[in-house]
Amino acid sequence: MLENPEQYITKVGKFLRKTSLDELPQIFNIFKGEMSIVGPRPALWNQDDLVAEREKYGANDVTPGLTGWAQINGRDELEIPDKARLDGEYVKHLGPWMDLKCFLGTIGSVLMHDGVVEGGTGELNKAEEETEAHKSETAQSSAKKETIAKDTEEREKGRRKKKILITGSGSYVGTSVEAWLRQWPEYYQVDTLDMRTQTWRTHDFSAYDVVYHVAGIAHADVGQVSEEEKKQYYRVNTDLAVETAEKAKKEGVQQFLFMSSMIVYSGCKEKKITENTIPKPLNFYGDSKWQADQKIQALADECFKVVVLRPPMIYGKGSKERILQLGNHKVISALILYQEIFQEDITACGYFFINRLKHKLSDQSVRFMINRYAELAGISQHITPHMFRHSFATLMLEQDVDIRYIQQMLGHSSISTTEIYTHVSNSKQKDILLHKHPRNLIVLNKG
Repeated sequence: MLENPEQYITKVGKFLRKTSLDELPQIFNIFKGEMSIVGPRPALWNQDDLVAEREKYGANDVTPGLTGWAQINGRDELEIPDKARLDGEYVKHLGPWMDLKCFLGTIGSVLMHDGVVEGGTGELNKAEEETEAHKSETAQSSAKKETIAKDTEEREKGRRKKKILITGSGSYVGTSVEAWLRQWPEYYQVDTLDMRTQTWRTHDFSAYDVVYHVAGIAHADVGQVSEEEKKQYYRVNTDLAVETAEKAKKEGVQQFLFMSSMIVYSGCKEKKITENTIPKPLNFYGDSKWQADQKIQALADECFKVVVLRPPMIYGKGSKERILQLGNHKVISALILYQEIFQEDITACGYFFINRLKHKLSDQSVRFMINRYAELAGISQHITPHMFRHSFATLMLEQDVDIRYIQQMLGHSSISTTEIYTHVSNSKQKDILLHKHPRNLIVLNKG
């Protein structure tokens, strides 16, 4: 916040602020559906403390408004905890009568110019308390001021740093999230815990703000699984997940993220999944996730926030996770059109790609289609689906893409497998020798 903000305010600006006319452009946000007339005021970009306080009262879940209960009960004069508490009162008594009270109260506040203080939340009290402090501060040297500012910045960085524990090692999702968060080491500390042994039970969870649970058994061919294997799904996907959440709550973790799956909706007849859609799994895999989903949500309270993620996943050979990045708009449009046409059959089958009999599309069907189109194109060479992977990897290598990225895109657990799948073309080898060979880089001194 600015020190002595009054010096930056023009006469016109002061009038606009006093009469709250500066808020009128937000009417466009109301028309766009981004705001409502009454609700908690939008927090500023740097008001993490206000957002955190509001979270205690569920005020962040309500659409922000042009005016609100806190606005007519103190506005900028309020300290952060008081403003959040009043926003919580609004949420608790949410309804037409509360909105009417806020609206009528706003008219009175605007006419009386109540609560308008430049410099931000609680600035009126701060101004009174800091009058004497300001006199002594002017006598301080500039060097000391810089030291104070630096210390404040360091404390701010430390305050914002989140400690995150990913329970489940080796998961594509978990490792991807970890790699992404590690780009900002000043804000996130990330640790990963192996859940395949019992050592996780003695691990101290109390040091973490967030636990992200990704451990689980992936989807398999439901027709080829024994009863013992089904029980293992429930032991890992349900029991282990719930026990981890209970341990996190008991040891004071603030938030628990559970990696569920879109499979919990496999039995739903709706064409579109919304927040009101009730999950209805069709098989034991989906049921094991759904049971954990419900039990973990039941643990949530004011001090223990639960977030359940149900993303659509694609699984390949050996039930390994595959997350496909789709960046081509033509491909995305084609997939959307396909889904719209075959939505009922997709829902009934439980698989996205289906055949003429409305069953899942088999490997053999894909091979047959490739051979048919190769014949129509006049290609005599025998083409297999695997050749597309070879070609993809080779072309990516020739564009100098790091082999580690190709490894992830192909879904290989070991980079040695990726090296076997790929080869460098003769033309690429020639180009490398021409431009990279040490001898060709030597500049001869002809003098």
